[in-house]
Amino acid sequence: DRVVAETLKGRVPIMKDVQGAEDAGAGRLDSKEQKTEDQKGAALHDTVLVSYTNINSDDYQVAYRIDKDTTVDQLHRDACSYWGCSHGDYVLCRTTPKEEVEALWSSDDKMGGRRREKLQIEGGGSEAILDAMEKSQLHLVSWPDLETFVLKRKQLKDQEAKILQDLQARDTGPNTIKTLKHGQGFAANEVVLEPHIEAMRHWPGVYQMLKKHNSKAQRDQKWTRVRFSDLMALILLIGLSILVHSLRSQHISWELRNGVVETIGVGLPQGPRQEEMMSFNKIELYDDIWEWFNGLFLSELYDGDSTLRQFYKPVGYLRIRQQIANKKECADRVIPFNLKRRCYFIEVNDDTQDKETMRPERKGAVDKFMNATPNSGRMATPDPFVWQPASATSFSLYGYMQNRYDGSGFSIVYNTSASTGKQIAADLAFIKEAWVRPQTRMLIAEVTFANYNLGGYVSANFLLEISPSGAVKPTMDIKSFTVYHSYWAAVAEAVDIVRWLLVIGYMFLWRIYSRTKAKMAKGKTRFSYVLSLSGLIDLVIAGLFVAMQAIFLKDRPPKPESLTVFYTFLALAHNLETLSIMEAVFILTCLLRISSFARLNTTVYGFFKVFSRSIVKFGYFACIFIPVLCGVGAMAHAVWSPYIELFSTYTLTFMSVIVAIYQPFEAIEEMYQHGGGWTLPFLVYFVLIIGLFMVNMFLAITVHAVWEVELLETDDAALNAWSHDQWLDWALWAPVYGKLTGRKPGSSRIRGFAMAEEDDGSSSSGSGSDEER
Repeated sequence: DRVVAETLKGRVPIMKDVQGAEDAGAGRLDSKEQKTEDQKGAALHDTVLVSYTNINSDDYQVAYRIDKDTTVDQLHRDACSYWGCSHGDYVLCRTTPKEEVEALWSSDDKMGGRRREKLQIEGGGSEAILDAMEKSQLHLVSWPDLETFVLKRKQLKDQEAKILQDLQARDTGPNTIKTLKHGQGFAANEVVLEPHIEAMRHWPGVYQMLKKHNSKAQRDQKWTRVRFSDLMALILLIGLSILVHSLRSQHISWELRNGVVETIGVGLPQGPRQEEMMSFNKIELYDDIWEWFNGLFLSELYDGDSTLRQFYKPVGYLRIRQQIANKKECADRVIPFNLKRRCYFIEVNDDTQDKETMRPERKGAVDKFMNATPNSGRMATPDPFVWQPASATSFSLYGYMQNRYDGSGFSIVYNTSASTGKQIAADLAFIKEAWVRPQTRMLIAEVTFANYNLGGYVSANFLLEISPSGAVKPTMDIKSFTVYHSYWAAVAEAVDIVRWLLVIGYMFLWRIYSRTKAKMAKGKTRFSYVLSLSGLIDLVIAGLFVAMQAIFLKDRPPKPESLTVFYTFLALAHNLETLSIMEAVFILTCLLRISSFARLNTTVYGFFKVFSRSIVKFGYFACIFIPVLCGVGAMAHAVWSPYIELFSTYTLTFMSVIVAIYQPFEAIEEMYQHGGGWTLPFLVYFVLIIGLFMVNMFLAITVHAVWEVELLETDDAALNAWSHDQWLDWALWAPVYGKLTGRKPGSSRIRGFAMAEEDDGSSSSGSGSDEER
């Protein structure tokens, strides 16, 4: 009652005067007489409200008719019978005028004491259980919950003052009532739901969805989050970024790379000689390596009439490098003495490489190899038998059998003049027999080509991974690059200055500052915008741009034609490729950011809500989908990994399984041949569980999200429509708008302004004559 009274005085000013008049007349004689008459007229209650208290849940209530002879025990037994609980386990409690809880009898006196007393005493009195001047209500509480009930009542009493203070700030409105909640037996504020929501109470799913929906967030969504200046800044930034990307991107990169791949790598099927040569992609065994080196590699690289040399020129130096595995302790200790062999590591890295100086057994062959003439084309340094660490300009290669190979190892370097081919052909026998060893895990040929017609270079790296079983996996890493600073590159650098101002000055500093200030003005924390989705996208845009500039501003490498030692351009080629990809990702992120501004349109806003609702449910469904998919991948790997390359590793297996969701397995015949009876059950399980049910479940979630958005987010089109004045207010700065229209800025942030403006316009014609008069 005190809460209601204070609320009325705060919201209805006249109630202050009424209340003051009541207080002023409280001491008059007629007021005392009236109070006495009221006491006599209301000496007895004819009903009592009994609340069945459920701790941490809703209270249940029932009203009982009582008279002057009704005893506590009668009411107690009737209430226990109504709710189906034992009368020995529950006690009736009342609340005093000071909001303190009092049990009507103690736990030690369950059958005596006040249970025999009457609820009311004729004529009233302070000793009566139900006071005629107080609310007629009792609480049925279980003995174990009594202490908790008393504690909750005390807590709520302490919160009453805070409720009175906060009530004005809360959006309670006329739809707020007081209900008994969570086993507290106390009136708490609760907003009365709209009638169409209450009508759905019998359908819990729809009811809870409508109940949890915050319509105020929908009403305020688009008018306060999209600014015209942000839109223009992003459009300008995207345009400049596309210009820079087109100026720096190598439009001929595919032609540059493909010319090397198809000749020295795959081999062109022209002429009977080339058809007989081993191509790089077909290397599978150790002997195939040397057949490729002696055939297609030397022919295309050093034969002046080869297809490759007609369009490309080798520049710089050729390096043949290997990494050797070090010895390790054998895992199996029960091998017979006469069968024991040395064991070596499977992978080569900084800890498992053999870095000791090589000591070949064939001394004569070594001397002959080292005593080659100075004009043979083979460089004296580095020493082929001394391990060399990775240089600062080297780049790690990514392989198949091992994830990464650094730039260290034992190296032989040749120049790229045409006469060097004969020396390499003579050295290959020694390299095969004495230099490369059974414990060699990686062998690579590195060379750079120039194509002056296309104006670019190609860094060609032919990686051969040699497993301890003798199997060989070839991998080509061929990248195009350029080292010349062209006119268009200078134009791109000038455009970058403008992009620096837009990204760092506007997107990163000003936008984050202004949006953070706006969030704090609404009572949120200073990090609320930075941690929001929009803030994170802005940070990603700024971070990508700074990372791109850091890559671009690195020191430029030397020209390949001016080198006197071997220099690998693979790092430069990878950096330029990474820079191009990051530029594309940067543009993609900016386009994603600008697409978020399209929520100005109500229909587009609905699509964003569909996406957000779907993503949340996708996350929950992924708790089922991902374990099942992992189980399918583990099964496929266990059955077919020894026989089919697509299932040989877990990475390839999961890639094959994911691709098979949308298209059949590529190696279905091999799966049937090597499946051992598991193929058909596997495919039936995969199609039924993954293909038919789980994949379509994602579509079902999206459809359900569309239905929810149509139900919850559809709003009155007239309220969301903007007038010409609102569009001007949104697009122009406030001072410009005020000077241009003579109106106060801010109309674009008022929902329903256009409809109200139309109403004012229609009514102004009827009131014009009155104004003139």
